[in-house]
Amino acid sequence: MGDAAGEAGAACCGLCCVGCFSVFASYCNTIGGSRGCGGKSGTGCCGSCCAESFNADNFDEQVKKDMERTKAKDQQKEDGQGQGQMDSQPQPTPEMSMSTTNK
Repeated sequence: MGDAAGEAGAACCGLCCVGCFSVFASYCNTIGGSRGCGGKSGTGCCGSCCAESFNADNFDEQVKKDMERTKAKDQQKEDGQGQGQMDSQPQPTPEMSMSTTNK
């Protein structure tokens, strides 16, 4: 008989927790987050303060600039204007020579 009472108590506790969570989630999604800010969006005060940070960013513009810069560097290499591969080895300079005398 003790096991049945424990199981019934656990079931009641579980149902109460699910019900309370559902009510609290509905409250937070509709009214709770907009109190004090005058909005009804459910985003709370962050919606008005952080709209610029959340909505407007320059990620696409930055990617486009990076792609243009990369294309320009690749084009310079193809045209021979950049620091791409050389067709021949540079000539030696006097600083590159080695003495052949043994000490």
